[in-house]
Amino acid sequence: MSRSAVQLDLPFDPPARPRPCLPRPATAAAPRPAARRRLWLAVYVADLPLAALPAAPGPQAVTEGEGQAARLAAVDETARRHGVREGMGLTAALLRCPALRHRPRSPEAEAALLARLADRAYRFSDTVALAERGVVLEIGGSLRLFGGRTALLRRWTAALAALGLDGRWAAAPTRPAAWWLARWRPGLWLEALEGLRAALRDLPIEALEPAPRERLRLRAAGLRRLGELWRLPPDALARRYGRALLERLDAALYDAPAPPLYRPPAVFRERCAFEPEVNRWTQIAPALDALAGRLAAFLEQRVLAVEALAWRLETDRGRREGLLHFARPCREARRIARRLRDALQAAGAHGAVRAVELETTSCRPATAVAASLFEGAATAGESWAALCERLRDRFGPQALVTARLRADWRPERALQPSTVGAAALPALPPRPLWLLDPPRPAREPAQWRLEEEVERIEQGWWDGRPVRRDYRWARTPDGRRLWVFRDRRDGRWWVQGVDG
Repeated sequence: MSRSAVQLDLPFDPPARPRPCLPRPATAAAPRPAARRRLWLAVYVADLPLAALPAAPGPQAVTEGEGQAARLAAVDETARRHGVREGMGLTAALLRCPALRHRPRSPEAEAALLARLADRAYRFSDTVALAERGVVLEIGGSLRLFGGRTALLRRWTAALAALGLDGRWAAAPTRPAAWWLARWRPGLWLEALEGLRAALRDLPIEALEPAPRERLRLRAAGLRRLGELWRLPPDALARRYGRALLERLDAALYDAPAPPLYRPPAVFRERCAFEPEVNRWTQIAPALDALAGRLAAFLEQRVLAVEALAWRLETDRGRREGLLHFARPCREARRIARRLRDALQAAGAHGAVRAVELETTSCRPATAVAASLFEGAATAGESWAALCERLRDRFGPQALVTARLRADWRPERALQPSTVGAAALPALPPRPLWLLDPPRPAREPAQWRLEEEVERIEQGWWDGRPVRRDYRWARTPDGRRLWVFRDRRDGRWWVQGVDG
């Protein structure tokens, strides 16, 4: 409806003449908040298929495909010195390097290693996307947090080294451009959109990941570089090679729709396989330390502490498994590794070990512990809990017994031995630690000095062991403190416990 056609029903008659409108002072429009600068960091790990497999001596290569179509997906530096390159056929590679040890790709191992890499990237940004052999993360909002470009790259290089990876990186204002540069022009840091096309124009058309037939058509037309594609009319390029190719080309300049982002798992579960099998404990211990370190990183990233941890050991004689309970929630790699070593040694890992697996079964949010100048009760409690944990791991869960309370007021039946849970002393009511079972008849109770407070216990009529007692603390002439009671049925005095 047009503005002139609107009719207003007013509760009063409008004035005959319109009131003069005073000019409003000119005010500047409020500035809009500037959009946050987007900057993508791409990390490309060329030898990811090789790094995902256990290390072995000699020149190494990973193959994909079968039979005559088998080709090398990744090679190590030793194989490169013999003239072996990625993409080479397996037969040709063996002719150049007869000692080449080749193994097929393991998609499961590569996915696990890529997930660990994404976990490390998640420490720097909450926007992480997985790629075929690397990750891409948005760091525009993280530069200031980590102290700038140099500090962030230094920490990222250390994270890669901790995983045993050597990745190539590049940064650009669009995600596809960052990934292309990491693969073909690593080490380039470009924050502005201006000059992005100039930085990409010399990249090969393989950066677009064309289909094999599409790639042959482009090369048959004499097109080798991205800059050559940009010089063609867009309509002619789309008509000849398809609109999907044009969209991938434009995505590098204007960014592409965000891919499915990586989200870290809520449960830590990792498996370390040994190839070949190992028989010595000195070969298993480093793997346990590495698993404990990755678990500690998992807990630190999510601000958690582990309460219970399941372990599984696969040997040529079968499978063994167990559960570690932590008296106090733990997130320290050294403590986790020490407990794992004690538990596996106590389990008697005989035979050749094939794999070790860890899985968290119970975690809780981590709480900070206030530091103290002097060693107090908290530190002593930590030491006592750690000692109990080590004893249980070394000698088995039945070796360490702790006292637990039972819902019964009769002192001789209130405490019971238990091996379940943490080996810590329960919160006891005011009772002596040394109880006499059975109680002993009192000698010369007339010489005691009784305290005023009296505790009466009448219980047990339902199980055939009724008691009717008045308990008091008594001091003997020689200074001992006794916990005594008077049997209300016959008036006799009995000693039930000694304090100190």
